[in-house]
Formats: sequence, C-alpha cells, structure tokens
Amino acid sequence: RARILGDMRHNDRDFGRHHVEAVHDDIQRRDILSRQHRAQGTSLATLLLPIGFFAFWEYYKAGNVDLKLAIVIALGFAAGAYFGGGWAQHVPESILRKGFAVLLVVLALQLFFQRR
Repeated sequence: RARILGDMRHNDRDFGRHHVEAVHDDIQRRDILSRQHRAQGTSLATLLLPIGFFAFWEYYKAGNVDLKLAIVIALGFAAGAYFGGGWAQHVPESILRKGFAVLLVVLALQLFFQRR
C-alpha cells in the first residue's frame, strides 16, 4: 500500500510539473506571437493624442486646416482603422512584420527617387 501511495504522489508531482511547464510554454509562445501586435498597439496609443491633437491645434490656430475635408478624411480613417485594426488581430505576426518591412522599403524608395 505504501508503494502504491508513493507511486501516486510521484505521478501527481510529474503531472503538476508537466502542467506548469505546458502553461509556461504556452505563455512564452503567446508572448512571442503577440510582440508585433503589441508594438503596433503601443505605437498607436502614443501617437494618437499627444502628437495628433497638439499638431492639429497649432495648424488650426494658424488657419491652415480645411475642416470639411479633414472631417471627410477622418471618417474614412476611422472606418479603415476600425475594420483594419480588427482584421490585423487575426494576421500572424510574421506576415505583419514582413508587410511592415515592405511598406518601409516602398516609402524609402519613393523618398529616394523623388525629384523635388
């Protein structure tokens, strides 16, 4: 009987250890997979109010804002951000990173070959 109880305790410890290892591996996997998503979300949060609002306010005070056009464009941006942001949550990180890299290369080439 003591041997059976000892084996059961040993198996319980192994199960607990394997369970903890599996949970730890899952947390690490999720952390790795969500880095790009987290980076993009953090970037949006830092840019939205401090830069966007205060820059707009300075231009508005100087009379350099077409409010009607800005509202139309802002509505388009809002719709695109809502649907694009929801969609991006389901795109694998590797594709997001590669897409972002391609965008940066295209923009760099446009800047480099611009004639003005």
